[in-house]
Amino acid sequence: MKYLHHYSSLLLAISLPVAALAQSVTLQEVTVQSNRINQFSSGIKTEVIDSAIIATYQNSTLTDLLAEQSPVFVKNYGSGGLATSSFRGAGAGHTAVVWNGFNLQSPLNGQIDFSLLPVTAADNITLQYGGTGALWGSGAVGGVIHLQNQTTFNKGLRAGVQLSGGSFGRQQQSVQLSYGTAKVSLSTKGYRQYAENDFTFYNTAKESTPLQRQIHAQSQVLGFMQQADMQLSAKQQVGVTYWYQQADRNLPPTMAQLISQAKQQDVFHRVFATYKHTARRSIVFVRSAYFSELLNFTDSASAIYSDNRAYTTIGETELRYSIATNHTVTAGINYTYAQAISNGFAAQQHQQRAAVFAAYTLIAFTNRLKASVSARKEWITQQQGAFTYAAGAEYALAKTITIKGNIAKVYRVPTFNDLYWTPGGNPNLVPEDGFSEDVGMKIMLINTAKTALSFEPTVFNRNVNNWIIWLPETFYWSPTNIMQVWSRGVETKSAFSYLHKKWLLKVQVFTNYVRSTNSRLKTIGDASLGKQLIYVPIYSAQATFTLQYATWSLLYNHTYTGYTYSATDHSAYLLPYYLVNARLTKRFAVKKQTLAAFAAVNNAFNTRYQVLVNRAMPLRNYQFGISYHLN
Repeated sequence: MKYLHHYSSLLLAISLPVAALAQSVTLQEVTVQSNRINQFSSGIKTEVIDSAIIATYQNSTLTDLLAEQSPVFVKNYGSGGLATSSFRGAGAGHTAVVWNGFNLQSPLNGQIDFSLLPVTAADNITLQYGGTGALWGSGAVGGVIHLQNQTTFNKGLRAGVQLSGGSFGRQQQSVQLSYGTAKVSLSTKGYRQYAENDFTFYNTAKESTPLQRQIHAQSQVLGFMQQADMQLSAKQQVGVTYWYQQADRNLPPTMAQLISQAKQQDVFHRVFATYKHTARRSIVFVRSAYFSELLNFTDSASAIYSDNRAYTTIGETELRYSIATNHTVTAGINYTYAQAISNGFAAQQHQQRAAVFAAYTLIAFTNRLKASVSARKEWITQQQGAFTYAAGAEYALAKTITIKGNIAKVYRVPTFNDLYWTPGGNPNLVPEDGFSEDVGMKIMLINTAKTALSFEPTVFNRNVNNWIIWLPETFYWSPTNIMQVWSRGVETKSAFSYLHKKWLLKVQVFTNYVRSTNSRLKTIGDASLGKQLIYVPIYSAQATFTLQYATWSLLYNHTYTGYTYSATDHSAYLLPYYLVNARLTKRFAVKKQTLAAFAAVNNAFNTRYQVLVNRAMPLRNYQFGISYHLN
């Protein structure tokens, strides 16, 4: 391990002969895809969020998009508050968020706050379900959310502006400007989201459940992204992207508290650079990134001031080579250096990781079979390393029926907080590990020029050992590798579309049955054994209806969340609830310009509900806005 710090130099050294190899190939030309998400993920359930949906949620956060347009369960602390995800009953740290190939999980706590990720920051959003750690590393246990930005080569000048406002003092503004020629691609994005969040709610923690107004809940997010890419030659491309964001939030009291003086500030700088060399049969990628994040939490009422900073440097080189038309391999190395500074640590902490990975894809039987295998070995300073692998395949039984399956070994390494927090951190923790399997099929029941109907069921299973959980000690809480969690269930997706003259109807329905239970005693007499994990609903469903006529569009979204336990022994739970949201949009198009206006109602039936115990959620509320686009 003493040589691990040399990996950053080794990446550059390897990239040079690899690039030379790519230039020397003179075999017959074969198209090599550049997207690892699809090319080496055979058998994995993948959901691509429709571009029209992304456009609809331009002034929203990933919290809203995931909760309303995907089967992912979002643990929401309230409007403007922390929001994390749960794929198939997994924990918040089991979701990897990958931005243009780089994992954004915080080295401090291993999580991502989706309430701080605006949809406008991404051009494409893709969800992958199940274990994909061989491709993306630690944390890709329950699923992966891919955020990608597109280049704008040969697309000329484009501009877009979105303005919206609504209940509780909400204001959202965003702007996008891009310019692309055959050689240069430039893109600029800026956004602001502000809300008073002073909504009314029924306080169920008090007798007679009085109607109250939320206090101390203001939030503001400011962000900027600049992307620049250049085509150096027909075979070479370079690019640099920088993303800055600052969020300031007042954290409101729970229903059981009278006041709160807690505040939180989140600031990050994210920059990455890429180089791509394309030859007849190969592509070479050289990538590097630097992430800086700051989290300041203060609570004057409790005399708490917590300053947390993390810095991550990543270098990666990958060679993708097409052996023949239907055989593609990829191999690469990754080096990550993370540093953390916190007044919760006794000293400054750092960690080095080195990983090698490889994958192979086969396409056979006139494109009816696609299979892939992948593997990854990771070394970590002062910790036990990890080895993970995966294999999957999908096969078209007929033009209308495709079956797929995947098995993967999964892992998640302990975070800095798990290892070093004072008091309580446990430096003897080992990585969580286990297996994830799923089998599914897609059936096209109808597929004509005007009508389409499909049904996609998936059965999944996952066992995770050494699950890290914080338990109370004599004077403080401390983490330990004591839990074993068994998750299994069934998911379905049904999609229907019908086109008639100027009318277009789209219907999409998700259903989820998830059993995620503890399989090991944490303590003597532990009542959670064999019981559903807290805040993992067993049943949930979602339906989205979109009706378009000429320049009018109506979107209606209906979600159901079943019983959710809030105590490990199931002595307390949250009641099921339905939520209904609707949005009406009118477009005006003149030549290359488009103006759109919308009006939306959220929680249209004024449902009283809680996602987490004693965390207030808004009743019926409204939103209005306009957008302008120039192409």
